[in-house]
Amino acid sequence: MPNEIEAILYAVLGVIALVSLFFAISQNRKWEQENPSRLGFRWGYFFIFSTIAGHGLVAIYFVLGAFEDGDFRRILIGLVALTFLIFVGSQAHGRRRWALFLVTVLSLNLLWMFINLVYLRNRWSEFREESNFRNPKTPKQTEVGEDTETEAAQRLPQAWRLVFFAGVSWVLAVGVFVVLFSPYGSYMRDDDMMHMIYVMFLPSGVGMGLYWAYERFVR
Repeated sequence: MPNEIEAILYAVLGVIALVSLFFAISQNRKWEQENPSRLGFRWGYFFIFSTIAGHGLVAIYFVLGAFEDGDFRRILIGLVALTFLIFVGSQAHGRRRWALFLVTVLSLNLLWMFINLVYLRNRWSEFREESNFRNPKTPKQTEVGEDTETEAAQRLPQAWRLVFFAGVSWVLAVGVFVVLFSPYGSYMRDDDMMHMIYVMFLPSGVGMGLYWAYERFVR
């Protein structure tokens, strides 16, 4: 039985790799036709699709198992995870920087993370240009002395933006870890759910509070 499960796992990984390669080649051909002056994005498409497809299959398996057990809480968690994966994958396909970074983290493979971070770094200026093109900076004021939300966000220090992003990434990473590896077993009790919530939000809250205290009283 273990050998059969291992063979099925390798077969599934092989299918994901082949389908991802086909998807990457076709999408990259389309990208190069529409953007002949820019670098190709074949590896990026392959990385995005293979990561999202792999986790998506796990989420679907998780939901089907929850249906069999009649555990509606697990069903809800699985559906939320699947929806999140689809959303992040679509945004990464559109070359949004935050989504590309999250897909890199979701790979849960240190070697692939390193390779993809180097790959993304070499194209970061392109992503920034595309972001500026999608969201042109046109300063406006609704009233005298009143800035728009865009201008207010631009004034937020980069360090604080990194702190917020790190906090959100931690919450998402914990949720994905629980879904993929089931550290609480096949069924989550109420106290397990509360513990997961504490692990998700307490470190992020404490980290932001400590950074605020550092900026306010130490720096």
